[in-house]
Amino acid sequence: MINFRILPILGHLALRDLNGTVCQKFFNLLLDQELSERYIKYIYNILNTSLEKAIDWDLILKNPLREVDLPKERKRKYTV
Repeated sequence: MINFRILPILGHLALRDLNGTVCQKFFNLLLDQELSERYIKYIYNILNTSLEKAIDWDLILKNPLREVDLPKERKRKYTV
């Protein structure tokens, strides 16, 4: 997933160049690709964990994902 979804779009950016706007555009792009909300949340969790570790290692001051609005998971209707 990292090699297929994240690195092709964000891999060329330095950590200092990641901001809320760039991250929001990334997640909007994922939405435009009609990926499920659950899958997008999974990608968010991977990035969030990585960026929190970057804060721990003093590579960045704050996590740009804190500024991102993720889509709400739609409730599915089941028919029997």
